[in-house]
Amino acid sequence: MSIPSTQYKIEVGKFGRVTLPSKLRKAHDIKEGDLLTLYETDAGLRLQTSQEQLEEIHSLVSPYLQGVDSPVEDFLAFRRKEAEAEAEEIKRWEQ
Repeated sequence: MSIPSTQYKIEVGKFGRVTLPSKLRKAHDIKEGDLLTLYETDAGLRLQTSQEQLEEIHSLVSPYLQGVDSPVEDFLAFRRKEAEAEAEEIKRWEQ
């Protein structure tokens, strides 16, 4: 875990509520109603946005996906070929 470059003191309010400083909310694109994940680790507490979680998961998984065909890309390639064939057929009917 990296050492934080900026430190904030946050007061815990009634019912355990905390308010994140607006500077942090803007920097991490956190809006009202967003869900954050709080991790308890040996090093302490860690708060993460959904986008940060996705980026972390992607960085962990992507080395294992090198050279693996994507089902989405396969589907899109299939649909492109299908669209080309349909366009050719339309041209033939128009002649």
